[in-house]
Amino acid sequence: MTSLRRVVVALALILWAGTAAAADISDIENRANAYRDSIITAAQGADPQLTGLRLSEAAAAEQQARWNEASSKLRQAIGMGAEDAAAWQKLSEYEEKSGDLADAASAAYLSARIQAGDSRGKALLRVATLLDHAGEPDQAVVVYEAALKLTWDSDANDRMEQLRQSQAFHAVPHRL
Repeated sequence: MTSLRRVVVALALILWAGTAAAADISDIENRANAYRDSIITAAQGADPQLTGLRLSEAAAAEQQARWNEASSKLRQAIGMGAEDAAAWQKLSEYEEKSGDLADAASAAYLSARIQAGDSRGKALLRVATLLDHAGEPDQAVVVYEAALKLTWDSDANDRMEQLRQSQAFHAVPHRL
């Protein structure tokens, strides 16, 4: 019985190590870069003089809680050059409200990337929360770790530990 217990513990540790290594910050960075590239590509050929108009249209759509339209207009403005931390943060909020948590996390990451220090840490906490809510616990843990190096949040630390513990053991079908 003792040797069976050791085998089970060894398998659990191997599985835990595999899930912990499954995600890293470069995965999140690559997804965010692809998201940014798609926005810039979609705006190619658009008249940059319309940037202000697109920002106004996005704000008007936000006032009427038309999140998909607000996202679309803001993506156009960003693609035409209105790219800063505040624009990415706002786009993240629109994407979240329209139900696209993956794009919301990518936009939030792009906002965080532009910031520094405590602001960057808080922005990364938002990314981690969005990934957590999107059902991507491995990636959420990676971003929580990065965020907590920059800013302390005990609730975020507790959530990160919960995610780690929930990922530590997975039921694995097997035959003896």
